[in-house]
Order: sequence, then structure tokens, then C-alpha cells
Amino acid sequence: MTITVLAVHLFLCVFDRLPFFRLLFSVLCHGVYSLNLKTFPFIQLTSLPFLASCVLVFADHFLWFNYFMQNHRPFMDIASFFGVCVWLIPFTYFISLSANDNALPLSDPNAADTIPSQQKKGLLKSLLGALGMKTQEPAIPTTHVTEDVSMSYMSTTPSVGMTSSVRSHYSASSRQVQNRKMA
Repeated sequence: MTITVLAVHLFLCVFDRLPFFRLLFSVLCHGVYSLNLKTFPFIQLTSLPFLASCVLVFADHFLWFNYFMQNHRPFMDIASFFGVCVWLIPFTYFISLSANDNALPLSDPNAADTIPSQQKKGLLKSLLGALGMKTQEPAIPTTHVTEDVSMSYMSTTPSVGMTSSVRSHYSASSRQVQNRKMA
């Protein structure tokens, strides 16, 4: 994808006569973005290539924004240029970093267990951890249900540990289901 975007930069220089040095700066930005591929998908938020990429995406945006403010073009041309030549590669990296690593397909399902737990965290949790903020654990604990759920609803005897309002709700619901089946 980066090579395609670089080819678009070349075509824009040749056919649309966009400024050479601004296009060269964008090409250099894409070179810095590609340095993140060395350790991809495990990118350290404090590494020099990642921090440089964050700065350069804003610099590239404002460089081209100033150019298009001085040289008016149709809106769709400007929007297409920004979408493909300025934002596509950085946003693609950002979106792929925020994906859950365990959701990626692996040839060996046990390989996910060899990844250190520090690297299994998503981008947002890593960023909040770097800023010193604690992430919250899930509010609802999950449990494993071993019995057949449909049979537990049909039972008229209340389960151990259920409150009386929940028991009466499920007992009334199961009676209504049984009455509907009979009718």
C-alpha cells in the first residue's frame, strides 16, 4: 500500500505539477512510517519511529493544508489527495495497532500464549498505561455455565443462590412457556 501511495506521489508530480519539495517531504514521511514495520504489530509507543511518525503526520497535514489554502482546487480533489496521500498509511497503522492481537488469525493457536502479556494489551490500554492512568476491569464478572440453560428456565424448582424475585420471575416465565406449548 505504501508503494502505491508513493507511486501516486510520483504521478502527481509529473501530471499535476504539485510542488516537488512538498511531495519529497511526503515521501520522506512515508519512509519514516515504514520504519514501524520492523517490529509490527508490536510497536513501542515510546520508540523513535513511532514518535516521529506521530509528529510527521501532523506536519505533512499542515504543509499540504497551507498549500491548498494558497492554491485553490476543487474540494473533491483536495479531499482525495488528503485521503490517499496524507492520511491513508498513518490511519491504517493506527487502526491495525488497535486491533486485538488475539483476534488475528494464527497458524498455531498456542502461539498467542507465547506473546508476553505486556504486548497483548491494545493500543488504548498501552497509551493509558504510559500516561499513568489505570484501566478499569470489566464491571460484570463472567462465569462458566455448565448446565443447559433451556432446562434451567423450564424447571419449577428455584436454583440455589437466586433471589426470590428472580425465582418468581423465572418460575412465572417457565409456566407461561409451558402453557403456550400446551395451547
